[in-house]
Amino acid sequence: MFYDRFRLAIRSLKQHKARSFLSLLGIAVGIAAIVSLISVGSGMEQMVVGELADFADSISVMPGAMGPMGFVPLGAFTERDIEDIRRIEGVREVDPGVWGFTTVEHRGERIPIGIIGGDPHAMERDFEGIAELREGRWLREDDHGAALIGYLVATEFFEHEVSLNDRIVIEGTSFVVVGILDRVGGMMGMNIDPSVYLTMKCAQQALGLGPDEISLMSVRVYDVAKAEEIATKIRETIDANHGLGGFTFTSTVVEFIEGIKMVSVIIQAFLVGIASIALLVGGIGIVNSMLMSVMERTREIGIMKAIGATNGNILSQFLLEAVVITLLGGILGGIVGAGIATLVSLGITHYVGVAMPVGVTVPVLAGGVLIAIVVGVLSGLYPARRAMKMNPVEAMRRE
Repeated sequence: MFYDRFRLAIRSLKQHKARSFLSLLGIAVGIAAIVSLISVGSGMEQMVVGELADFADSISVMPGAMGPMGFVPLGAFTERDIEDIRRIEGVREVDPGVWGFTTVEHRGERIPIGIIGGDPHAMERDFEGIAELREGRWLREDDHGAALIGYLVATEFFEHEVSLNDRIVIEGTSFVVVGILDRVGGMMGMNIDPSVYLTMKCAQQALGLGPDEISLMSVRVYDVAKAEEIATKIRETIDANHGLGGFTFTSTVVEFIEGIKMVSVIIQAFLVGIASIALLVGGIGIVNSMLMSVMERTREIGIMKAIGATNGNILSQFLLEAVVITLLGGILGGIVGAGIATLVSLGITHYVGVAMPVGVTVPVLAGGVLIAIVVGVLSGLYPARRAMKMNPVEAMRRE
């Protein structure tokens, strides 16, 4: 019985090929948009998370709090804080550092720039795989008069580009540029391109800090799953040392990754909502097409009822035709959407230089087809009910 209805549905659609194809195309465009947007969004999320995965065991610790206007520094850490953190169970290593803003001079031009200081070996290790040298070399422990500068400091901040072996002056002290970083962008929520990097002692002197003052720490843990728990212990320990609640701010890569995932979901939902407009238009096209089919087949409906077809038979027949159109449209849209997502992934991988996974998955494709079928049922319901309610005698009288 179902096979006969299916053959009848195919025959009816073939009789109006152009109309059926346009209805199918409307659904295909909507499904292709949804599948491609979800797949591209998923691929980008995987790309970003993959880039940060190597740093998931890292916790950034700073003395201050995040307020409505941004981060507010509250002081400095001490050697006691460092030793107490090292004693926390699960902590693998602690790398102290300093940061702040001060005036940097190059060829008579003075610009306020961020200064970051720390252990050169730890700095090189943390930047491995993210920050590549454009020119020169990394800092060394004995580089007391040397500086490593970010891409923007070298190319955009000053009227004259800062070159390798140029001298910059920080608070009256001259430093030789021994290395220039290539463009990096953000790392763990901190943009490293507009900064100058010095050894710990040089940075403390440049920022007017004492030899025991520390303004940031990078803490690595053994177990990534316990990073949040250890971050809480770090805040409690340092706050107790300074007798001030909220003195310590911690940020984990795990938190950053979760934030990225949440933003990704919101963006995808917004884009899919926009793409659904195309699907809605396709659904309206199905309604229009099926209504025309019902009007053209009035006599046929009357004959079917006269020879014993029930209202349920008529309803299911026209619903099946709508579903067949949207099913084919969903399959075509899924294929096109997957192709678009693949091309976008290959393009980003080629031009950005970071491998972007193709986010096309079986659940996404199956979901696209399922959405198409649901649209077919909803779109075909009204025309099918009109056909079902026709009086057989009146229907057979029409030419």
